[in-house]
Amino acid sequence: MRKMIVVIMAFVLWWLPLNGVATAITVAQDDAAIFMLQQRVLPLQRMAHLDPLVQRCAGVQLVLLGDGTHGGEEFYYLRRLLSVLLVQQQSISFIALEADWDRCLALDRYVRDLPGAADSAAYALEGFDSWRSWVWRNGEIALLLDELRAINLRRPLSQRVAVYGIDMLDYGLSLQKLAAVPALATAAQALGNCLPGAGMLPDDYFYHLQAGGTSCELLATALAQRLPRGAQVFPRDISALDFDLAQQMRVVQRGEAHYRVQVLKPEWAWNLRVRHFAQTLQQLLKRHGSAARGIVWAHNTHVGDGRATQMYDCGIESLGQLVRRRMGASRVFLLGQTGFSGAVRASRGWGGEAQVLPVPPACADSSEALLHRSGIAAGMWLFSETDAATALNIPRWQRAIGVTYEPGNDIRDNYVMTRLTQRYDALIYIDQMTALLPLSESKP
Repeated sequence: MRKMIVVIMAFVLWWLPLNGVATAITVAQDDAAIFMLQQRVLPLQRMAHLDPLVQRCAGVQLVLLGDGTHGGEEFYYLRRLLSVLLVQQQSISFIALEADWDRCLALDRYVRDLPGAADSAAYALEGFDSWRSWVWRNGEIALLLDELRAINLRRPLSQRVAVYGIDMLDYGLSLQKLAAVPALATAAQALGNCLPGAGMLPDDYFYHLQAGGTSCELLATALAQRLPRGAQVFPRDISALDFDLAQQMRVVQRGEAHYRVQVLKPEWAWNLRVRHFAQTLQQLLKRHGSAARGIVWAHNTHVGDGRATQMYDCGIESLGQLVRRRMGASRVFLLGQTGFSGAVRASRGWGGEAQVLPVPPACADSSEALLHRSGIAAGMWLFSETDAATALNIPRWQRAIGVTYEPGNDIRDNYVMTRLTQRYDALIYIDQMTALLPLSESKP
């Protein structure tokens, strides 16, 4: 039986293609799109080639950087370069990762040189010890942390760039922290006793409920009500300790709800998660003041505007959609990244061992296949509102590979119908992808 996240991704990346109506694309439309790609491509051979992207991000409050897989080396490399350039050249307050809040606390201490900071990026990343650790415990993330730390050490503490996690899938870590707070201990322990595996294995809660087990919703609510009122509202002047405590509580409450509702409504669970991303980002912007700006690292399925995909037709939201709607499109920049074929680091099943897996050529009627036919090995494109009426925006499939991947089921499981120029503000394409290196295999 597939694990919880696979169930949700199967709904998003498998049900939608089978039930959607693909647009019949003519040869002339494909030729027009290929001509536009060739005429408008921007190179990616040198660091300076990222300057147009950096310039487009000027004045934007949130820069969302996507990836077509959680295991592609080029996607991480380019996001790292772009993030460092933005931090060096523009005022950036924080970088937010599609990773758990609690695990990222050590990263923040390291890059800002806060009390208790690890001696190295490798030590700071040791908390990412789950089976999918390669997603964040890799050489590119370690380099990013070292580069941010070097920049930060030249700045006063108040101007140092922070690192946060905006996810809540492993909410058991946060429950442990709450159980260590005397005023919350009894309620936290009661919730932990209700959750299978003492709350440390959230997947077990999903299976427990699926088998007809007792819900822990009331206990999660009771725990949240124990939080001091001042910490609940997240004022800007709240202490760092109380800010962390409030976020740990939100992670627990929303994490419990996420696993609970996905038993019957996987699309609701998906939406709860991306709303948590969006709400956490809003709180971080508020925390850092009116001039705050942030960078977000997440998968294309989160970064892209879901309204330009079949996700929207089924009531499934994306982070890009939520922040564009709330903040205005001019205050948000959405970058997608994708590739045609090559290799990826992923697991064949939820909880399985990470492997380097082949990525077959993208399906014939996909955006990736169109990009491949253009003859471009690596390039990027900046989109504008006028592109909505061009051949580039005709609905085509776009591939999305997560932490689990079965190459033999690539066409069945991994495509979403997409209007490319409305889903993203910019796109990066790598024709031949290489697998992400875990930290243990990276060059020193």
